[in-house]
Amino acid sequence: MNKGTISMIVPDDEMPKTKDGLTAEVVLNPLGVINRLNIAQIIEQYINFMSLNMVEKLKEMDDLYEMQDYFFKFMKLLNKEQYDYLDMQYMMMSRAKRREFFDEIIEKGIYIHQTPFFGNTPMEDFKKIYQEFPELVEKYEFENIEKTMVMGDMYFIRLKHEASNKTSVRATGLNNIKNLPSKSTLKKEKKILVSQTPIRLGEMEVTNLMIPRRGDVVEKLLKSYSTSEGDRANIVADLLESDTPLKLTTTLGRDESINRQILQKYLNVLELDLEDWH
Repeated sequence: MNKGTISMIVPDDEMPKTKDGLTAEVVLNPLGVINRLNIAQIIEQYINFMSLNMVEKLKEMDDLYEMQDYFFKFMKLLNKEQYDYLDMQYMMMSRAKRREFFDEIIEKGIYIHQTPFFGNTPMEDFKKIYQEFPELVEKYEFENIEKTMVMGDMYFIRLKHEASNKTSVRATGLNNIKNLPSKSTLKKEKKILVSQTPIRLGEMEVTNLMIPRRGDVVEKLLKSYSTSEGDRANIVADLLESDTPLKLTTTLGRDESINRQILQKYLNVLELDLEDWH
């Protein structure tokens, strides 16, 4: 399941619009695919994007045989199981029913079935569609946007989160008695009042920060937020005491990062020493 948060809400007339007049209702952050490995949102969006272009091509065709050959060739690559079912049903239709079949597709669109987790269209078949139907994967040109983009229908379910059940309190400490970052579910299980799990940046967040190739910025943030107990405590204190916490500026101390110490603790299990690698 793909999850995300809304970062900005703007008036409809400020949303991206194609040169053909289609207006985007939601703009997805492509970095979410990298950070959260949400590849499903690309698959869903591309399938509907290609299917919409398929409908537009069918509108240009008058010959029934041309329409059926074009449509079923596409469906066979996109979903073989669904293709077999539709092909069998189509063979038993009269010519009038076949015409109604395509009239309904042109009016209501193409229904595409994809299983929730496994058995979806493999990437190899997407490549074949790209090769055999280049006209279906031509990206849209948007007004005032130089780069062409993909736009397709997607299902969204709005989840309402209240701040009242999201408030939490946690300690500023970083490590447990073994001097390692600790993880615990005791707070979630309501067995302790204050969470002892350290606030830290995860691998996905760090990867996202590394995309601009500013290692120095990432290093500074990690030092102040995740690896320096002194700097971390200062930030928490400043946030609580400052009159303008949203405009907080914190000067980093000279505490040495404990990343090396943490790594050495893990290597101790393998009887390895960082000093041996110099």
